[in-house]
Amino acid sequence: MEKEKKSYSFNFVIPQGEFGPTGPQGALGPTGPVFAEDAIYLKFYNATKTGLLTIFSDIVLPIDSSCYHINSDEIITQEPGNYEYTFCGKLHENSSVYLQAIDENDNSIGLFTLNSSIKVMPFSKTKVFQVNSKLRLHILFFTNDANGNIDAISLLIKKLPF
Repeated sequence: MEKEKKSYSFNFVIPQGEFGPTGPQGALGPTGPVFAEDAIYLKFYNATKTGLLTIFSDIVLPIDSSCYHINSDEIITQEPGNYEYTFCGKLHENSSVYLQAIDENDNSIGLFTLNSSIKVMPFSKTKVFQVNSKLRLHILFFTNDANGNIDAISLLIKKLPF
């Protein structure tokens, strides 16, 4: 048995009366998410030549945070504590990137080192690190040929509540 294919359309209007008065206000809802500690999100300019990466934009939370100081190519954490660093982007062939921290005594601490020998290497790395004094952070980019570059680089730093 074969079904017949037929189209139907309904053309009618649902009657609507006038609007009544506004009702009482509902109960207050829950508070939205809150940062327990300070955070900063940084984006960096793309690079094709060896050198320090330059900061393109930043968002600091809360806005009045005194935890971070930003220069064109470095971030200074002003307060001791435990911090979470999340570093991500794309590294292209024959290139390296190094997230370096320098303490008040000029001791260098390598937080991340990445090397790429493939055409494009997307990456995301997270590390929790204890800071005992002011730290200067910057990102060094190295390339060994004309095809080397780095792009879509961002760094999120959160001060942890413990």
